[in-house]
Amino acid sequence: MKKKSAQVLIVDDIPENIQLISSFLELNDIEVLYAIKGEQAIEAAESYVPELILLDIMMPEMDGFEICKILKSKETTKNIPIIFLSAKAEPDNIVEGLEAGAVDYVTKPYNSKELMSRVMTQIKLRQTTKLAEEQASELKQLEETKNKFLYIATENLKQPVKLIQKTLDQLDNKKENITTEEIKEYINQIRKINEKNFKTISNLIEWIEIQSNKVEIHYEKININKIIEDKITKHRDVAKGKNILLYKSILPNTYIYANEKKVNYIIEKLIANAIKNTPLNGEIVISAENIENYTEVTISDTSKKIKDSIKEQIFSLNKIEKKREVDLDLILCKEYVEKMEGKIWLYVEYTEGNAFKFILPNKETK
Repeated sequence: MKKKSAQVLIVDDIPENIQLISSFLELNDIEVLYAIKGEQAIEAAESYVPELILLDIMMPEMDGFEICKILKSKETTKNIPIIFLSAKAEPDNIVEGLEAGAVDYVTKPYNSKELMSRVMTQIKLRQTTKLAEEQASELKQLEETKNKFLYIATENLKQPVKLIQKTLDQLDNKKENITTEEIKEYINQIRKINEKNFKTISNLIEWIEIQSNKVEIHYEKININKIIEDKITKHRDVAKGKNILLYKSILPNTYIYANEKKVNYIIEKLIANAIKNTPLNGEIVISAENIENYTEVTISDTSKKIKDSIKEQIFSLNKIEKKREVDLDLILCKEYVEKMEGKIWLYVEYTEGNAFKFILPNKETK
């Protein structure tokens, strides 16, 4: 069913009036809502937030002026334009209507073409305003997210910089009696710290490019089994160092339709995250299965169960507490998955451990 171009709420206690106005509104592809009492009108306006309200003045229990004032006092309805339709044509009535918050006042009997012209003008103005409000809200949210990401990135850089300074101070204190082997060890320490800093900066740049829509996604058919096999081979020695059993459970020809570079990044980071958090003698299993037009990949481990309060923050910058360490890799994993028309989430096992899951299309959707 085709979506209507707009919603208009008609408030009138005479059904014939509602029917008459509805007939020419519907001819202009406008969805009509109606109410015959003040309380019904306020409830409908709050529930549906229509583009426009056509409001009669002479109503039982609560007149149109009072209804208008109440609507203008509520956060959800204060920006809905209201046009009064009334047989009360005295200048004082018109002034009272406009002072109550209406944008227009049409006297009965009205000309249907003139009324429709006024209605369409207000609808277009409201839709333009709503679009501008939504864009402003999105920009504000993006700005807040950017600032939080910059804060987190800065915090993540502070500790490594302090470690470099500490290492350099130790090197300076021992400069008179230092051996070649000790110099090599200090150099290796600084190199490892610097690699971590470089990774943080790279993640920051990548995230900014994603938010600016500068990251192009090129899709291709990918054998997910092969990518996972390669990543297991790469991480096997690290897993063995903690005596972690790392294996996969995937059919040989399991495919997804996505960007291979981004999928490599996602699986790489999720496996590394699992190894980091899984205790000695633990287990990590990577599985994948086709579910209709998507393939679901799961990286489950036997790490300590993540609390629900933290679970909701894992992939979000908006809900992060400043004191909690943030994994920027997981933030980027979410960005990549969603860019490729997928979804990623954390599933906490009932018995023990955690499982990161993501789905991506297994058929061409573009």
